[in-house]
Formats: sequence, C-alpha cells, structure tokens
Amino acid sequence: MKIDINLKQSGQPVTPYWRVCVGGGRVGEAMRADFQKHLEMVQREMPFQYIRMHGLFHEDMMVYREQNGKPIVNWQYVDLVYDHWLSIGIRPFVELSFMPYDLASGDQTVFWWKGNITPPKDWAPGIGSLSNISATSLSATGCPRCAAGTSRCGTSQD
Repeated sequence: MKIDINLKQSGQPVTPYWRVCVGGGRVGEAMRADFQKHLEMVQREMPFQYIRMHGLFHEDMMVYREQNGKPIVNWQYVDLVYDHWLSIGIRPFVELSFMPYDLASGDQTVFWWKGNITPPKDWAPGIGSLSNISATSLSATGCPRCAAGTSRCGTSQD
C-alpha cells in the first residue's frame, strides 16, 4: 500500500461529529471505577457533549422488578451513573432499552448479556412506573421541558 500526501494542496474541513455524542457500551459498565477513570481521561483530552449507552432498564441496573405482583422501581444506579457523567461535563443521550425481565412478555434476548427485546406483558403498571424517567433521569439532559416533565423530547433543546 502506498499513501501519497500533497502538503501543498489545501485540505478538506473536518466536522468533529465525535464532539457531540459518543457511544459507550452498556450503562451497567459505567458503574465500574476503571470505566469512570477512562471516561474522565477521554473527556479531558477530547471533550464531547453526550454519551449514549445501551441497557438502561437491563437487570444489572436494577431499575425494575416486581414483588407480589407490584412494581418496584429503583433509580439508584441510574442516578449514580448520570451524576458521574454530569460531574465531568457529559449529558446522557437517553436510550430506553431493554425490557426488564419482570415486565417482559417473553424471553427473547439479544447479545451475550441477554438484553430482552419483547414488549411488556402489561403496559399499564410497569410502563407507568418507568414513565418517571422523564421527571428523574431525563432532567439530567439539561432540557427544561424534560426536567419539568412537560415533554418527551429526549435530549433536544429545540
């Protein structure tokens, strides 16, 4: 392979799209100290605005479970992860995935970590419980409409 570089020719402008949003794997990994240290280093060296990760509702985040048929919602791990991101100048690009096992209508999964891809068995109790994401976690995006719970616009400021 041969690469020719003409240093006298004008270059093309580069749009640094990576400074807007990056992907980071599974949200559960963001609780690990080594992941956090690496993310802090990357943010210092080449800062970006948003991070998108999979598995917000996966079992390792312990967001949703049922006990005696009643939904129990726990935002503790989500809050820990989002608080860390916000402390280093990163806002979450919220991806609502995958279905919590206790809420799932089936056992069809993808990936080695078994992200459930079935719809909810009952939309009312579980989805109603998880709808607090707009008032809790989406407020971390900085969008005033999401923080007020008046919009489900994701991370849009428009």
